[in-house]
Amino acid sequence: MTGSSTADRRGLQAFARWHAIVLATSWLLGTAVAIYGYTLAPTTAEGVPATELMAALQRRWAWYTVCYGLFLVADLAIALLGVVLSAWLSPARGARAIAMIGLFALAGVLGMVMDVEMLVAAQTFRSGAVLQDPAAADVFLARINTLTAWLSAGSFAASGAASLLIGPMAERAGAGAPWIRLTRALATYQVAVAVVIAAAAITASSWLELLALAFGVIGMPILASLWLRGLVREIGRQRTERG
Repeated sequence: MTGSSTADRRGLQAFARWHAIVLATSWLLGTAVAIYGYTLAPTTAEGVPATELMAALQRRWAWYTVCYGLFLVADLAIALLGVVLSAWLSPARGARAIAMIGLFALAGVLGMVMDVEMLVAAQTFRSGAVLQDPAAADVFLARINTLTAWLSAGSFAASGAASLLIGPMAERAGAGAPWIRLTRALATYQVAVAVVIAAAAITASSWLELLALAFGVIGMPILASLWLRGLVREIGRQRTERG
């Protein structure tokens, strides 16, 4: 391997490491803040009047601002994930790599749209603009709950589809079999989460909403962090073997 190629791969590993750190940290911290904030002030609760929910949200608006600010950083990193993977797995960028880049970008953009929507909603929580009008509060909360559900489902579906494209490229690039298996499992997991979120939005089923929370909001960032750690290790292993 030439000195230039070695330097390029070293630079790629360094960039991938920092990208993984930013993505995993912002996602995990955002999740922790979101769970705490939602526990204190949920945007939906069976049998609770919308005005009561809005009153609680007015007191806890800052938690939503912080968590969706962190999610905005995470989703920006997701939008760039395809570029990082393509630089490692398919520098020539064939059709599969281009599709992967596009799908990860779509996943990130859908997530960022949701994040911005919720950051704006947090300011509405703060102002209490719809606090005194039960009908307006009900419509407002229904809108943000529906919007976040469908944008989340779309983001998970796009990211899952992108992840399914990684396997063949990773095999050709000489990535380890365990990481490839984890990638394929994570792809299936994301698509399944998207289906659960969509089903919960359509049926308004409380147990499906709990499943979506457990597997999407909590499970996904943990699994993604493990996958990102494996990604950085794989790039480093190949650099060592080819150096």
